[in-house]
Amino acid sequence: MTDHKHEPDPTTLPPAQHPPTEPPTVTSRTPFDPPRVIDSETILAGQREVWIRHQQLMYRLRKTSSGKLYLTK
Repeated sequence: MTDHKHEPDPTTLPPAQHPPTEPPTVTSRTPFDPPRVIDSETILAGQREVWIRHQQLMYRLRKTSSGKLYLTK
């Protein structure tokens, strides 16, 4: 009689135990990375407003006379 070591069938393992099919993306942030901080003056560059294109939509970022920022579509 032959001694066979049986490995589990990967199709019967729960999803959490399946090996990844592709390596993780190196460019993605981990949940522990702090978000990037950009000073509003860097964005506004001395202007009172700038337009921001995001996914083919335009948004207006405006600095009010009281110094608050408003982002509108």
